[in-house]
Amino acid sequence: MKRSACSPRAATALRRGAAVAAALLAVLSASAVPATASPEFPTPPGQGGSPSVPTRDEIYQELGVADQSVDYVVLVDTSGSMKAKGRYDTVRSTLRTFLGGLARTDHVALITFDDRPEARYIGSAGDPAKIVARLPKAPDPAGGTDLGAALDQGLRELERTDAARVASVVMLTDGRHDPPAKTGYPTSSGAAWDALRKRAEALGKRTELAGYAVPLGSGATGADRLGAVVENTLVLRPGSIQDLGAYLQRAGDSTRARSAARLLAEDRGKGVTASWKAAGVHDLTDGPATAFVTFRSATAHVPLTVSGARVSVDGVPLGVTGVPKRLTLEPGESRTYDVRLDGGPQAGGLPYRRTEAGSAALRVSGQVSSPWQRALAPEVD
Repeated sequence: MKRSACSPRAATALRRGAAVAAALLAVLSASAVPATASPEFPTPPGQGGSPSVPTRDEIYQELGVADQSVDYVVLVDTSGSMKAKGRYDTVRSTLRTFLGGLARTDHVALITFDDRPEARYIGSAGDPAKIVARLPKAPDPAGGTDLGAALDQGLRELERTDAARVASVVMLTDGRHDPPAKTGYPTSSGAAWDALRKRAEALGKRTELAGYAVPLGSGATGADRLGAVVENTLVLRPGSIQDLGAYLQRAGDSTRARSAARLLAEDRGKGVTASWKAAGVHDLTDGPATAFVTFRSATAHVPLTVSGARVSVDGVPLGVTGVPKRLTLEPGESRTYDVRLDGGPQAGGLPYRRTEAGSAALRVSGQVSSPWQRALAPEVD
């Protein structure tokens, strides 16, 4: 450090050479960014203030979740017992609402099962009325319940080469596994079921696969057989058949959350870097000097907010101002701020001029978070 002074109010020259410039990189460590809407509406550059907090639907819209195709395999029990208490009629009417909430890009395989499975519709989710119209008007009065055969056909649909990266299997049934005499799944466990599970595990290595079992009977049901095949299965237990719509909605919401999480996975662990522009020597003899600091977001989807931003100096007693206390960066955005450097050598007792030159490291600290975290938690981590 080199100082020059002609009075107690002496000035300072701050030298930053190439070696020092390399040390002026500060990385703000970010908390794990959620698998989490439109980029938050940012505060104008250089200003503080609280950012707007988007809703989950706004986040999904910003991410383009609806543009990400999802596979839905819907397995509907059409055995004789489904006629009781209006279960089958309720399933038909509720499925229309459920399918209406899917995106046109989603792929639906609607499969009924009793003594054997039968594909009723395979194609786009764009026309719920058309899809539901493919269901039989009534269940088979003499039909049994072959859950194994139904799951077998459902997995075959997801094993096609053009399957989506996110898939959900929804099973609606009121009965135990009660297959006909000639079946590949004579019992509710054994080698055939082990083979089904291995196929599901293989699918899980290339797609985000989850199951949603919806038991419709008041007693024991075979809906949990889905969990024996698809490891990531949630059993939704409506209190009555009238609750079916809300539970199917939960399955749809969960699937959209998984689509968002897959899109956001590439942002996990990424944060903000703060770097200084090398500008040689800053001479403070005649007043303050200016440095330049750039904040850059490394994310592809998630907006980030830096709170409590602070610039400090190691090695030279300088005042540093110019960075806002709070700033928001959209994905991949960078912002550069002019930073003012003020200061001088300490007052001495001798009235002659002296010069001091030295090096100092400018450092940035702050906390990185995202305005999406609150809206997406806990479904999207």
